[in-house]
Amino acid sequence: MPSRRTCHDGTSLIEAVIASGLLALVLVALLPLTTAAIAGTHAGRTDGRAASLARHRLAQLRGLTHMRTASTAIVDLTTRVDHAEPAVGGPGLSPTGVAPLEYPTEGWSDWLDEQGRWVGAGPSPPAGARYGRQWGVLSGETSACVRLWVSVQPLHEPASRRAHAAGLQCAWGVAHP
Repeated sequence: MPSRRTCHDGTSLIEAVIASGLLALVLVALLPLTTAAIAGTHAGRTDGRAASLARHRLAQLRGLTHMRTASTAIVDLTTRVDHAEPAVGGPGLSPTGVAPLEYPTEGWSDWLDEQGRWVGAGPSPPAGARYGRQWGVLSGETSACVRLWVSVQPLHEPASRRAHAAGLQCAWGVAHP
């Protein structure tokens, strides 16, 4: 004898269609949140690396000789720090004014890749550059101190994403003003 159909036969198909529709709606609603989270993570990584690169160059500049004896000041004016490793033949802690901080300048800027590795120096970014780093040395209030400024700009990002590091470098044995 044929079975009788009831109003509940086919309910499971309708329930499955409704559940699938709700799942699709939730996934579509979560997509912008996921995209924003990925973009935020990328921005945070980029900003963090730029800040780290600025601090690293500041530490290198602070490591250059700057001391005062009873009769004279001894200041490193020959180290080149715009290469992968410090070398002879550069400006050292020679005062620059603010120009090298405003635009890339020979001797006062270098270029780094996505991982922060050195890829070149000079006013123009070489292929593979992801960050531009510039620094300057400004005369301090006294002849015993100089102000060090470093700025790192992620390329292809707005200028507001620029990271900075600054410090006061006083000759050894001289109290900070």
